Amino acid sequence: MNLIIGFEKKNKITYPHLFQTVLHFTDTGRYRYFHFHERGYFTDDTFKITGENLLKLRVVRLFGKFFIDCARLLLLKINSRYEHVVAVDNLAYTIACMFFKNVTLWSHDFVTLDQARSCTFYQIKLNQRTTKNLLAHKKIVIQSTSRAELFFNTHHLTPGDASVFYFPVSLFDLETTPQPTEPNAKPKLLQIGGINKWRSNSHMFLAHYQTHSADYELMFHGFFDSEMKQEIKNATLCPLCNQTQLPPDQVHHVIEKCDIGIISYNVQNLNFFYIAHASGQFVEFLRLGKPVIVLGENELGSFVSQHSLGVQIKSILRLSVAIETVMNNFTKYSYNCRLMFKEQFDIDIYLSQLTSWIEI
Repeated sequence: MNLIIGFEKKNKITYPHLFQTVLHFTDTGRYRYFHFHERGYFTDDTFKITGENLLKLRVVRLFGKFFIDCARLLLLKINSRYEHVVAVDNLAYTIACMFFKNVTLWSHDFVTLDQARSCTFYQIKLNQRTTKNLLAHKKIVIQSTSRAELFFNTHHLTPGDASVFYFPVSLFDLETTPQPTEPNAKPKLLQIGGINKWRSNSHMFLAHYQTHSADYELMFHGFFDSEMKQEIKNATLCPLCNQTQLPPDQVHHVIEKCDIGIISYNVQNLNFFYIAHASGQFVEFLRLGKPVIVLGENELGSFVSQHSLGVQIKSILRLSVAIETVMNNFTKYSYNCRLMFKEQFDIDIYLSQLTSWIEI
């Protein structure tokens, strides 16, 4: 028997890629899933304790769950034999290495050195432990060569220090994939995922829509933060908004309704710069043959341009021109999106190899 340790409950995993991979492994009957509540991102606040009762309660609750989860893992170690353990992200990996021998790090995300919180006592210690454990266990699953290089630089390692399995954010193909047809009416542009300013620049698309609604229809689906909710409420022209939280394997029903996907990441964070093989939004659009428009200069924009999957723009002022370009080449872009999905982002390409690699 083997074990996977993740940061969300198995039936409530919000990332489709994680959900489908975990489900695949547990369905084999050879893997058990363990939910470790703390991911390793939000513990930083516990080292900034103030006199506020709310924060004190949060700290007590967080540490309570943390120690309970550690105790549960220890009991698993005592009562069961797990030949191989896969831990998602640095904290679960660090804890797992305290109890088990054959541990693989599945690096879904990590704190990079360009982020302010990388200098906190907690993150420094966590990175040090991750480095030490990786040198001992020597196995990491990560999305791409560029993200592996970023990870190794962050943890002061070299590529030769560990065996790497490259596993891009991928999804199962749909049993019946709708064939996109060239729209007759105004194209529908869709942004999915986090609808906010700080990461997704959603406010830029909303502002552009106020003066260019004749060119397209704007759609938002995902997790709206309070700031964007207010901006949408105050807007003269409101986009079509869907805040319904769908199961991770049902997001494609929203994608079906659009013609073009729009993607924008805050490239000031290196995690979002090296994103070509780590974007769930991107894969959702590829899977349904939806061309994309990428706002900003990053690895994803270059990848899209290189493979004719859509258009990269450096300024929101170029959005209408980009829409026109996509519509004039819609059939070609749509075909290339489906082809790219089948060649690099179909999860079936990786799962059997990943299983063999983990269980060596």
